[in-house]
Amino acid sequence: MSRIIFFLLIGMLCQPAALHAASADATYDAATILSLADGFRKPDGDTRVELDVLLFRNGEMESRKTYTVYMKPGRRSLALFKSPGEQGQKALQLDERFYLLLPKSRRPVRISPMQKLLGEAAIGDISTMVWSEDYNGQVADAAAMVGDTPAIRLTLTARRAAVTYEKIELWVARHGFRPIQANLFLKSGRIAKRVAYRAGSLNGREMITAMVMEDRIQKQKRTEIRYRSIESVSVPDRYFNPAYLARNHVD
Repeated sequence: MSRIIFFLLIGMLCQPAALHAASADATYDAATILSLADGFRKPDGDTRVELDVLLFRNGEMESRKTYTVYMKPGRRSLALFKSPGEQGQKALQLDERFYLLLPKSRRPVRISPMQKLLGEAAIGDISTMVWSEDYNGQVADAAAMVGDTPAIRLTLTARRAAVTYEKIELWVARHGFRPIQANLFLKSGRIAKRVAYRAGSLNGREMITAMVMEDRIQKQKRTEIRYRSIESVSVPDRYFNPAYLARNHVD
């Protein structure tokens, strides 16, 4: 009899915990979380982003490159290369296609979103900033922790073929859904990079101000994408016309 009572008590203690875990998962809708998390990365609609990509070795900055990126709904972006030796180069995204336009050529060159910029940073890292458009999300753990921060862990799977990463494992703060960190995976299933997101104030609102990417091979190196400005502007449609870009300067 005592053994039966013991197992009944164990069952009573375990049941509320299981119910609590299930109800916690049901509380959060992945699509809503992704949309709110996107709000920390860019505003809705047309956007202009000013950013720097920095490569560090042993804590010392080794290289730096500067870009201006124009974005428009419908997976359209235009990255202007501003660093000496690269000025006049442009990277254009038209839905699932990426192109590089060189100053002395009128023919755009098809490239991959994994085309490197500097260190671990790729074209796709600065061109595509809307998870809710490119990925289907699922809550994997509604009671995760990142350090001392209560978090939600989501699994993101690509909706289309030509995305920078096939899968993303994303942690967001449980309160407010600010992005904290992510693991980014290739189509092979291999992890491409690990990213930490830093938040701060940009244009009077809380935004992600930096992406910090660790080098998985050379531990003494890291790459940072630092956002100097992210603001809503009106972006002309002609900025996404390859023929126009080949003939005209865009600032």
